[in-house]
Amino acid sequence: MINLENKKVGLVIALKKEAQPFIEKNFTLFKQEPYRIFTGNIEDVEIVLALSGLGKVRASSCTQYLIDNYTVDFIINVGSCGGICPKYKPSDIILPYLCIEYDFKSLREGTPIIPVDKFFINKAIELNIPIGILGSADSNADNDEKKLYLHNMGIQIADWEGSAILKTSRINKKEAVIIKIITDTSSKNFEQEFINNIQVFSYKLADKAIDFIKACYNNL
Repeated sequence: MINLENKKVGLVIALKKEAQPFIEKNFTLFKQEPYRIFTGNIEDVEIVLALSGLGKVRASSCTQYLIDNYTVDFIINVGSCGGICPKYKPSDIILPYLCIEYDFKSLREGTPIIPVDKFFINKAIELNIPIGILGSADSNADNDEKKLYLHNMGIQIADWEGSAILKTSRINKKEAVIIKIITDTSSKNFEQEFINNIQVFSYKLADKAIDFIKACYNNL
């Protein structure tokens, strides 16, 4: 069972443009280094928002920083992702129930497959947020061959940071959850598609993430 007694959530977001809708909701810049930290409230829940930067190393380090320095109940990662499964389209929001770190494989561990706590899955179902499988790697799904490879693994959406945030939280005996919005599905022009979509889509995602955080604390 996740302990929610501190009423404080760590929010990890890679880019400022993804975090802008939160920043506009009376969030205050608290510090600049080693990460830009903003603080605010969603009803009576304190939010500590950190801009991690891109990639697994930065995401992991930022997650560790939040856990070490703030008494957060859990970590939530909000941001953009690429669509892999044809049934999903840009602007769809998905909460992964599994994350596959597909660019890592060891003889002992194989390819890490990280489940998300059922508490978060149940909240997603309550809010009618689709659940799916996230593929996470320091690598773009930027051609048809790679998209087919990931799709055949069961991966439906792909990002850079999710697996690092989940693994780092779990090492520290904290739980984490990920909410992503698909900003691009193109194999050839995904960067331009991301640029075209992120500003508008980030507001839709922020609204859904706020509803989700509220739902986590509804019955306290």
